[in-house]
Amino acid sequence: MKKQSWLSGNAFQVLAEDEALLLRLAPVFFGRKEALPLPSLSPAERARRRLAFRNERKFYHRNCARTGRKIISVYSPEKPHVVYEQKEWWSDAWDPLGYGREFDFSRSFFEQFGELLRLVPRIALVHRNSENCDYTNISADNKDCYILIESSNNRDCHYSYWMQLCEDCIDCCFCHRCTRCYEVSDSTQCWNLRYSRNCTDCRDSAMLLDCIGCADCIACCNLRRKRFCIFNEQFSEKAYREKKEALALGSWAAVQKLSADAEEFFRSQPRKYSTILNSEDCTGCYIVDAKDCFHCFHAQEARDCRYGVHVWRGSNDNMDVDTVGREAELNYECINTGISSFHNLFCVRCWTCSELLYCDNCDYTQNCFGCTGLRHQQYCILNRQYQKEDYEALVLKIIQKMKDAPYPGSRGSAVEWGEFFPAQLSCFGYNETVAQEYYPLERSEAHELGFRWREDDPGAQYQGAEYSLPDKIGDALDDVSKAILRCAVTSKPYKIIPQELCFYRAGGIALPRFCPDERHRLRMVQRSPREIFRRFCAQCHAQVLSPLAAGSYSQILCGPCYEKSFA
Repeated sequence: MKKQSWLSGNAFQVLAEDEALLLRLAPVFFGRKEALPLPSLSPAERARRRLAFRNERKFYHRNCARTGRKIISVYSPEKPHVVYEQKEWWSDAWDPLGYGREFDFSRSFFEQFGELLRLVPRIALVHRNSENCDYTNISADNKDCYILIESSNNRDCHYSYWMQLCEDCIDCCFCHRCTRCYEVSDSTQCWNLRYSRNCTDCRDSAMLLDCIGCADCIACCNLRRKRFCIFNEQFSEKAYREKKEALALGSWAAVQKLSADAEEFFRSQPRKYSTILNSEDCTGCYIVDAKDCFHCFHAQEARDCRYGVHVWRGSNDNMDVDTVGREAELNYECINTGISSFHNLFCVRCWTCSELLYCDNCDYTQNCFGCTGLRHQQYCILNRQYQKEDYEALVLKIIQKMKDAPYPGSRGSAVEWGEFFPAQLSCFGYNETVAQEYYPLERSEAHELGFRWREDDPGAQYQGAEYSLPDKIGDALDDVSKAILRCAVTSKPYKIIPQELCFYRAGGIALPRFCPDERHRLRMVQRSPREIFRRFCAQCHAQVLSPLAAGSYSQILCGPCYEKSFA
């Protein structure tokens, strides 16, 4: 069915498979399903709206509202929300039900829920069972890590994102069981790898793309179990060592030039239409061991998911979700709602929960509507407790009210029921959230679409004397870890932490000229976009659905033709 977005006016398709899954996702009250309306925004617009509720990596100092202690938080100090440090938030010293209130049928649901959000305490950061990891978020079981996001079971990893079982890595993302890697993304079981993407079992190499089992290689693409290669050309060990020395990988200037040459070389090489491995009937990218996943990105061990990102480890029958995994089933329009979650609709950061509607920041909770901050509760509405029958009857009345209430938007309107939370209810400015990474907007554009915006702190501008970084790490002095540096792109201040300096010295790596946020942005830009384009295999001419747009690479191959090229 063809529809028109109420926000942008753009046309989009609601497929028959979407409608079928929506029927399964409909909530049940008194034994009858309450139908969900068809989406009123395009998949990309729905994703942008959800992501605007997720601040992963913008950290601030503020005081815990309960103890007064200075804490690190994703909520900037001027935010009106009540913020508790982790220990206090998880304690029994406060009761989320104490903030409960009756539903007022003279006002909209979103208006009342917004008031509750500003009153109920929020957790400063989400990280558990970690040691010396104050600056980590949405993470667990880490040790001695700094600025590590959405990661678990790592040690001595810094400025990295979505890392699992890694050690001594800096500026990496989407890596598994990697050690001593730098500026590496989407790679597994690699050691001493640098400036590389989509690699497995590679070591002692730099600037590799889509390589497996390679060692001592530089600027290579699509190699399998090779050694001593540069730009895919085979050398003897002696000649390789001599050429590597001449490339001067410890020089910032030399690395920038070599990187540009490598990217140009990569664009001339055949590329598989998408990164999809051991999967059946899937479209998207970065998909492994999945089945029947449509328009999904970063999916692993997932089944029957649609329009999902970070659907992994038992994520089944979910639609329009971000970071929903670890045995998550039948969730719709949710973000960060997983860990044995079942049938949750329109939720933000709800773990081990079931049958929730329009809930936020809840744990081990079931059958609740419009609640925030609950733990081990059921049959609650706006944080007020009810009996089961009273709960279901009142929810049905609220849903009917929502069907008649206008959904706030600057360019159009819909009804409340069946829509995710409006942008105005986000606790963050659009430019603080993941939405800005994948759907960048200017300040005026964000305001026009109803999103908030956070202005930069005056104190966050560059302060201190100019410090000139040496071209080679061997010329760096100890005082560089005490200096305030200025990002060459954004002019924002940043520092080289002592453990980072030790890493660079041990690996002969030139000091970075960009701040951590800019380095993260550049890594995300290098990954395949969350879009699908119709392309044709350069060899057999079969049509494929690829995240690689026309003009990005000269030769796109379908899966069978790509595999044949290694035979």
